Amino acid sequence: MMSDSRLRNISLLIALAGIAIIAVVAFLVKPGITQIGAITDGDVGERIIINGTIADYGTSDGNVFIDVKDETGAIEVVMFERTARGRDVYSLSNNDAVIVEGQINIYKGRLEVIADSIVRG
Repeated sequence: MMSDSRLRNISLLIALAGIAIIAVVAFLVKPGITQIGAITDGDVGERIIINGTIADYGTSDGNVFIDVKDETGAIEVVMFERTARGRDVYSLSNNDAVIVEGQINIYKGRLEVIADSIVRG
């Protein structure tokens, strides 16, 4: 029969291994592409990937503002200057196909995506 301290050590080792596996899976699993029309207020704070076409493009003080549409809807995407710096986002234009990865947010009562990545798709 095993001692209580040995059982505790084995239990701790198994728990730590489980946490490590969960962390690796969470890091490796990326969200699938979300249709814009499926995004709701309940998604605020969630990370998403959308695929669509730029309907409107603009910049202000280095920040990038684009409206992205797909066959299900449209949403505003914002990439702040600190994130946009050094990326190929200032050469985007209307009608470009893009893939956006970011977090759902609400600003002035409207859903938006705060982008970490905007690439031509």
